[in-house]
Amino acid sequence: MPEILQFGPFMIKLNWLLMGFSGMVGYYVLQKLIKNSPFYDSPILDKLFNSFIIVFFVWKFSPLLFSPSILWSNPYRLITMIGSSTGLWIGVTVAVFYMTISIRRLKVPAFFIGDLLAIGTITSVLVYSLIGWQYGSATSLPWGISIESPQFKYHPINVYMLFITVPMLIYLWRQRSKVGSGNIVVLFLTYFGAGLMLVSLFKPKALFLLGLSGQQIVYLLMMAAGFISSMFLNRLKHHEQTSISERDEDQHDAAWVLSSDPGNAVADQIRSENSSKENRTIFSD
Repeated sequence: MPEILQFGPFMIKLNWLLMGFSGMVGYYVLQKLIKNSPFYDSPILDKLFNSFIIVFFVWKFSPLLFSPSILWSNPYRLITMIGSSTGLWIGVTVAVFYMTISIRRLKVPAFFIGDLLAIGTITSVLVYSLIGWQYGSATSLPWGISIESPQFKYHPINVYMLFITVPMLIYLWRQRSKVGSGNIVVLFLTYFGAGLMLVSLFKPKALFLLGLSGQQIVYLLMMAAGFISSMFLNRLKHHEQTSISERDEDQHDAAWVLSSDPGNAVADQIRSENSSKENRTIFSD
C-alpha cells in the first residue's frame, strides 16, 4: 500500500487520510452522545471541532515560527511541509486555552467535556488501529510483521493497540449514561495511559528525559492526571455526601424541636382528648 496518494498536482499522505477518517468516526460517536445529554442544544461539537482545527493548522505551519523565510523563498513548501512536534504542543496549548474559555461561556461542566473526549478518542484510535498498520521495533516473535523482506519482522503495534482499545471502548460505552460524572475520563487517563506506556516498550524510541522518550513522559502525565482527578472526584463525592448528611440532620433536629414545643404538645393533647371523646360517643351509642 503506498504511503502517499497523488490527486493531480496534490500529494496527500495516506496516514493523514486514515487519521481524518478515524476522526470523523469519533466525531459521529460524539454526536450520538450529545443528543442524549442535557446539553443537546449546546454548540459543544463546534467548539471541539474548532480546537482540532487550531491544533492542525498550528502544527502544520509551525515551521514558519523558526524559518519565516519560507514565505518568500519557497511558498510552495507551505502545502507540502510537515509540522514539528514543538508546533503540535503549541497547538494543543492554544486549543486547551480556547476550550477553557468556551466551556466557561457555555457553562458546561469540564468533566462532561472530558468524558466526551475520552470516548471519542478511544473510538478514533480503535478505527485507526483497524485500518492502518503500525510497525514497532524489530522482533523474532512468530507474530511479527514484515515490510519488504520477510527476514526482518517488526512488532505489530496496531494489533497491540486493539488489545487495549477494544475492551476499554466496550466498557466505556456501557458507562455512557454516566457521561459528565468524570469517572469515564479518569478511567481513560489512568488505564489508557498505562496501556500506551506498555505498547511503547515495543516501539523504537529516542530518549528524552530520565531514560524515557517524549511519548512515554506524556503517558506518565496522563496516568498522573487520572490519579489526581480520581482523588478530586472522591473528595467531591465525600463533600456532597457530608452536605446531604448535615442537611438530613438539620431537618431531623427541626422536626424534633417542633415536636418538643409546649404549644405543639398542648395541641396534641387536645387532639387526643377530642379523639377520645369521639371514640367514647361512638361506643356509647
